Amino acid sequence: MLTILTPIKQKDLLYFLVLSLAFILTACQAGETPEPQPKPQDKSSDALSCEETFAYFSKLAFQVEGQGEEHDLWKWGQLLGGDGVIKIYVQTEDGSDVWEVFLGQLGAKVNQFLGGVRLEPTPTPPPSALTPSTLSVFISSPEAYLAFEPQASLEGRDSYFFIYQALGKIISASLWINSHAGGSERYLEHLLYKNFGHVLGLTNSSGDYSDSIFYDKGTSVNSYSRADRDMLRLLYADAVYANMNKGAFEAWLTGMSPQQLSLECQP
Repeated sequence: MLTILTPIKQKDLLYFLVLSLAFILTACQAGETPEPQPKPQDKSSDALSCEETFAYFSKLAFQVEGQGEEHDLWKWGQLLGGDGVIKIYVQTEDGSDVWEVFLGQLGAKVNQFLGGVRLEPTPTPPPSALTPSTLSVFISSPEAYLAFEPQASLEGRDSYFFIYQALGKIISASLWINSHAGGSERYLEHLLYKNFGHVLGLTNSSGDYSDSIFYDKGTSVNSYSRADRDMLRLLYADAVYANMNKGAFEAWLTGMSPQQLSLECQP
């Protein structure tokens, strides 16, 4: 069962007040059909030119999945008085640590692309969904997640993510994977990889490349392609800031080379 949440701590109250003044709450969901297969005729995202990579980034980072309006960049950053650590808390129905270990390994892989912040597992449940610098992961029934995030809309979905952000800086986030969906372990891993990317700030999906984790027409890919890794490198480049608009981002790109950004795309 889900641990009973205590009242919001005084430490969190400052962020709650800030969010009340300059607050945008974004919820997004990603439902998929179990065990779909990639289409072999699609172009591989491992072979993208840098120009194609930049265009793909614009699709993923400036729009929320399922919502038509564009937004400026969202990303995690060091909060006031913080140390840049994003704590990953994992809640499962059976109490097994298998997925906690998996998420810890996934976080370690992603850390190499995150400038200024890093992901670390924690066994301590957050007092609330608004606890700063916390990513809460639920692999559970809908009821368990709704007890934590009652505003979520889970009906008919295999996964869901929720982001709290103010002025483009992600304060906290959560994601839910439906443990009752009936998919294989590989499919659950796919959902974790994909939604992990979403809560890091790549909030949209695309039908462009079936070997990308963000492919939205059915795939069981359970790893990040070269293009997916480049998406994280671009978003967490030191010069890229929260709330950066598309024009400013594209202007910055014109003065950079792929080598400067350590990108894997083809020149």
